[in-house]
Amino acid sequence: MRANGDAIPTLRDELARLGELLASAPLRLPTPDRAAALAIRDSIERTIREYLVPRLADPDAPIVAVVAGPGGTGKSTLVNSLAQDRIGNTGVKRPTTVDPVLWAHRDHASRYWSEFVARVRQRMGPAVEVVIGDDQLTANLTLIDTPPVDWTSPDGRRPALDVLALADLCVFVTSPTRYADAAPWEFLQEVRWRGIPLLFVLNRLPEDPDEQTALVEDLAAHLYARELLLEPDPSLLFAVAESGVERWHGGLEPAAVGLLRKELAKISDPALRRTVLQSNAALAVRNLVERSEQVIEVLDEHAVLAAHLEAVVDAHYAAETAALSETLAQGGLAEQAGHETWERAAADLVGVVTRRAGRAAQGTAEAWAGDELGRRLLAGEGQGLWRHTHDTGAVEAALLGWEQELGGLAARHARRGRLRPGPRERAVRHLWPLVLDPARQPSRRLIRRFPSTLDAVLGNARAALTEQLHTALQADAARFHHLLDGATIAAAATAISGRVQRIVALIDPERATEPESPEAVPSDEEERTEETEATDA
Repeated sequence: MRANGDAIPTLRDELARLGELLASAPLRLPTPDRAAALAIRDSIERTIREYLVPRLADPDAPIVAVVAGPGGTGKSTLVNSLAQDRIGNTGVKRPTTVDPVLWAHRDHASRYWSEFVARVRQRMGPAVEVVIGDDQLTANLTLIDTPPVDWTSPDGRRPALDVLALADLCVFVTSPTRYADAAPWEFLQEVRWRGIPLLFVLNRLPEDPDEQTALVEDLAAHLYARELLLEPDPSLLFAVAESGVERWHGGLEPAAVGLLRKELAKISDPALRRTVLQSNAALAVRNLVERSEQVIEVLDEHAVLAAHLEAVVDAHYAAETAALSETLAQGGLAEQAGHETWERAAADLVGVVTRRAGRAAQGTAEAWAGDELGRRLLAGEGQGLWRHTHDTGAVEAALLGWEQELGGLAARHARRGRLRPGPRERAVRHLWPLVLDPARQPSRRLIRRFPSTLDAVLGNARAALTEQLHTALQADAARFHHLLDGATIAAAATAISGRVQRIVALIDPERATEPESPEAVPSDEEERTEETEATDA
């Protein structure tokens, strides 16, 4: 990480903001890659919230090492051996460890302990066992012994995976009988994906030196083939031989784990710890930048797909608006003009508009049915999108708004200027039938009221009515737009992309790229404005 100490608070803030943006990213569209994108998004957000932000806030906190591996490989025996004390339970029962066991030094209680244990328990559940001691190894190192990597708790969690969000280091323990299993390799790929450094322990080796050598070489080759070791070097692994006799504390003799203990002490030494943590944080940040870019790609793809389907919606509802406007201009609403009151005419017009909305909805749904994403959305909503909504409130509100607007037009264009309420209401009663029926002749009284402006009043009133009918149809179209929300998706992709670029500029200035336009990297204020507008929309 190239960010110096002064830049770390800024990086922490940028990461926190990125986490917030990712948490609210609109990944609602049921595309095939949605589930994967959601998993990536949630994992990044947890890494930021539960690891990077707390770690960057306290870089001098002890290194957190997670001891993980398949069941029956002797993880708890290994921890007991490191401690020369009974930290975890051992035995033939599988799994022996079903709740994480946290081993730490008592000196940390006054500084970070309460907050850290609270995060562990929030992540892992309240059953986490805490063991406090005075071992010098834990002066700068906290170990967490985990259940087997393939064990699932009754509530569906996988504790070994959950605890990775808090880890600076993973000590992966396996045995000759378990390292070929599928589940451990899946777990290791998850560790690699998150950029967490790994120490490999091949435990419970036979006593025969030749067999030990062959097994260690074989595991090293497997790890190298899966890009978990830089080279297939057996010396990069820690080999622990099987022992027929365990000591009273459930562990082995100190010499059996001496090299591993020495390596853990070296990694957590105060002189190197900050360097190790910065290196780990850099790996984690680069990893989440890469994964964030995958989320951005999905959002961009969603935005393109949504824009296409939204154009279909707009086209069908615009066509029905145009048809209504043409009907109005050609006198097709003359029947409604025959009603005695506007209230009755408006009630009749509600039916006319909702039938048009139904045609638009059906046309849109038929077009969507020819698109993969459209079919998924239709399937999720059932038959509701194929017809207009039964809620006519938007149409009624639009027609009421037009009547009020008509009164304003009358008042502005009357011969004597502003009309009092009584004459204004009478003018509206005479005007609305003329708007609906262009062939109807105005009364002499109306001509006297608007001697030179009646045609302008009627023209403006028809335009205003068309606009209100368009508003009513758009209220029905909002059901489709709500499912897509393309503007919000595009804004989210832009905001996340801009935040990622800021983070890249902090950790690796040479990789940072200039945005294509000022909008590509919006300020916090611009982001908040975009989010507010998208929410309002």
